[in-house]
Amino acid sequence: MSNDNSLVNNIDALIAPIEGSRHGVGEDLIFDPRIDAIVAARQEDDPLLAQGNWVTELKVADWDFVKNQCADLLSHTSKDMKLALWYVDALSHTDHLAGISQGLSLLQALNDEYWLTMYPPLDGEEDSMDIRAGLLSWFVKALTDDIKQLSLADSKAGSYNYNYYLTARDHDKQRQQNPDNESSNQLTLSDYNHAIKTSSETWQQALMSNLKKITDQWQALTDQLNDLMGMDAPVFAPVTDLLVALTQHLRPLIPEYSDTTSSVSAQESVADTMDSMGDSNSAISDGGQATSTKNIGSTSFNPSNRDHQSNRQQALKLLGQIQDYFATNEPHSPVTFLLGRAIDWADMPLDQWLTHIIKNEDQLAILSDMIGIKPKRDSSDDGY
Repeated sequence: MSNDNSLVNNIDALIAPIEGSRHGVGEDLIFDPRIDAIVAARQEDDPLLAQGNWVTELKVADWDFVKNQCADLLSHTSKDMKLALWYVDALSHTDHLAGISQGLSLLQALNDEYWLTMYPPLDGEEDSMDIRAGLLSWFVKALTDDIKQLSLADSKAGSYNYNYYLTARDHDKQRQQNPDNESSNQLTLSDYNHAIKTSSETWQQALMSNLKKITDQWQALTDQLNDLMGMDAPVFAPVTDLLVALTQHLRPLIPEYSDTTSSVSAQESVADTMDSMGDSNSAISDGGQATSTKNIGSTSFNPSNRDHQSNRQQALKLLGQIQDYFATNEPHSPVTFLLGRAIDWADMPLDQWLTHIIKNEDQLAILSDMIGIKPKRDSSDDGY
């Protein structure tokens, strides 16, 4: 697991004013070919995607290129939120939790210094804040997916991440229900638990320490963005909930942090909570710039006889791809923003959604009485 000293670019250099430019923010790179190069480097194929008879070499993203190019452009050419978000996304792939930590610090510092002047500009146009909200909405999904794919063990025998755990848990349930149908390629919880428990003490301490640090940094960043954006801020809860759930999930597996009252049932409860959040899977996989090749085979919604949750996740992925299309081809269309909000709200119960949308208590009471629900106001309502 990387540490802060291994990260080449420091925050001071990344947020230093760009000489000779107004407000020190440099130039707008919206049509710059270097942006296209970053988009291309970010694209990768889903290794789980069935290829049928046309088997080709899977495209792998060049995260080192993305990280270095974004850092160079942020330092010398343009203070751009999209570049900063791509930079953090790349850091999660190259530098694990320590990279995410540095990235979140950068985002907060960039907002402190350049919120009113950086790109995309807040130029008074009606949709100018919506564009930033759309970028942040994508980032919430991407970061959720990144964290789920981070290795939680120092084992070289396999990638034991949170997605592995969820799959292994399902496979264990399938084996219990149909022991005769056991497959050799099924994952097991015993392998996963063993890999984490037998990881080095140094790894375990760094994992939990960085997770705690990132949780605090994420809270500070979202508080800042909610203050700056008000009702235009996207929903940040998916990352918040994941960080809390992941910490609770790991505690019973790491001796120094385990509680004698912890049990497998507590672990299952956390996993069930994460399942209810849906599969973010970075549906808009390049931050609203161009369509990724991920999940490219899913071109229509074909509900199967699987459980509702699987069909639901597929539907949300396709909505994300539609949002990505409009972000690329009609960047000023409200469709992009509205679809993003719809995806964010997909896991929100109706009573909670109504309190987000209707601020007038009398109107809320009338509508609630009409449809027979009792919405509850929440003082910690994601800044809304």
